[in-house]
This record gives sequence, C-alpha cells and structure tokens, in this order.
Amino acid sequence: MKKKIRIAMIVILSAIVWLSIVLMVVIKGNEYIEQNIPIDHIHRTICIDYIIPVGKECGFSIDIDGPEKYVSNINISTGSMDAEPIFTASGTNTTINTGKLVVNDQDIYISFDHDLDDGDTIIDEGEQIKYTVNMYSDNYQLIKRILCGLAVIAALPLIALVIYSINKNYENGYDERQLKAQGVAYMNAFFVTLFTAIVLGMVSMIMDDLPLTIYESSLITFMIGFATFVISADVKDAYFGFRKKRLPLAIVFGIVGIISLIVAVIGFANGLAGRSKYISVMVVDAVCFIAVSTEMIIKTIRDKKKEALEDEES
Repeated sequence: MKKKIRIAMIVILSAIVWLSIVLMVVIKGNEYIEQNIPIDHIHRTICIDYIIPVGKECGFSIDIDGPEKYVSNINISTGSMDAEPIFTASGTNTTINTGKLVVNDQDIYISFDHDLDDGDTIIDEGEQIKYTVNMYSDNYQLIKRILCGLAVIAALPLIALVIYSINKNYENGYDERQLKAQGVAYMNAFFVTLFTAIVLGMVSMIMDDLPLTIYESSLITFMIGFATFVISADVKDAYFGFRKKRLPLAIVFGIVGIISLIVAVIGFANGLAGRSKYISVMVVDAVCFIAVSTEMIIKTIRDKKKEALEDEES
C-alpha cells in the first residue's frame, strides 16, 4: 500500500471516529441536564436546544429535590417559550414522567415555578431546588447507535493501519537517535498521563460538586498523554509515519481541535455548563489537538527554512 494512500486512510478514519465520539458526547450532554435553582429565582426557563433533532416525539423524566415546603410547577412548550404548554405538572421531592410528547423536531422549553406549600410563608435565603432532567427519544437512540457503530467500524481498520504503518516504518529503519527520541517521548507521556490521572482523581474526590465520570477522566487523561507523546516525538523527527507528511496531519488535528472548541462554546452559550462535564472534556481535547497542530506547523516551517538554508549553502 502506497504511503500517501495509507496516511490518507488513517486521517479519514481517525476523523470519522473522533467526530462520532464528539457527537455522542454532545448528545449525552443534551439528554441529561442538572439545574440547581436558587429559590429567589421564582421563574427559571431551560431551553433544550438540540444539535440533532429529537424526532416527532420525545419524553422526559424530571427529578425534583428540594425543601418540602416548596412546590415546583413544571411547564413544557415547543417552538417558543411563550407558546401554549404541551405538558404541565406540579410536585415536591418527586419524579415526574411526561410520557411521549409530540414535539415535531422543534426547540423544547422547560420552565420551573416555585410556590410555597400551604402553611409556609418564609423563603429561607440560600435554599435551592435541584432538577435533574432526562430525555428519551427513539430517534435519539437510533442516532446514538448509528454513531457508535460508525465509530467501531472505522476504529477496527484504523487500528490495523496504524499497526501496519508502525511496522512498515521500522522496516524502513529509524536511526538510533530517533529510536531514543521515541523512548523519551513514551516516558514523558507515561509520567504526564500518570500525573494527570492522579490529579483528576484528587479533584473528583475533593470537589463534590464537580465529579468526573470514568469516561470523562479517561478521555482527558488519554488526550493529554497523547499530545505529550506526539509533540515530544515530532520535535525530534520521530513521530510514526508522518515525518515527511506532517502538514496534512497538522491541518486535520487543527480542524478537529477547532470543532471541539466550537462545540464547547455552543454548549456553554446554551447554558449547559455545570449540568454536564462534556464541555470540560471538549475544551481539554481542543487544547490538546490545537497544541499538536501548532507544534507540527511550526516544525514544518522550521524544517523548510533549514532545507532552504542548506540548499543555499551548497
């Protein structure tokens, strides 16, 4: 297999896997939402703004957790916050299931009003009500399964191509300096990965309001270790298979990083920060990919200048 074709296939398959994972994470973040609403905010509206349409129908399971003296009134409308509600319910410290609602691929608005229960007249300062909103939709489940299958299907040949490329490059020969540089890069990545895992574990234990799931911690740790290895190896011209074709890969890494950053910004702008940690994952991924892309571009420019200078001297 020609080297250019092999590199192109690795880049394309990597992009498919990564974009599928990004979309699955975004979907998960939109499906599950947590809101801690201060009691002084008597009316609060959440706009459920989906990147992928939920379909004609969807349903919600809403957990209410707060002081017994407050009754929560929930209204769900579509298309506009001021539209006629398609679902209304009230409850205190309970779980409300909406059943299937006809939403016709429109934006969905969930609003919460708080009333004092009979006999109570005092609103205590600092009290909050926690709402946990879970959405379910057959269309959403289908999209997630398609994305998951696409990622798996693309990952299998990607792994085979990467292994083939590594073995092929070793057959073509690395000099002792490059082999040493790869060993140093692996060691750097190992210690950075280890340190990141320890720090994330400590943060998750200490900060009860910002726990990280296993998936989120693993992805952040992997991305930081990956970026460390690529940068350490590429600086010494020892990154597998891409020593002479660095710029196309740098562009792909840059594009993926920018997409991850855009997704994080969109999520933050839509008020998802604090309800799902996927924004933190996207920001870390974006920084890692952009850092790798920047290093590769700088390395390419320096190598070209060095080659031009050598040509002039010769």
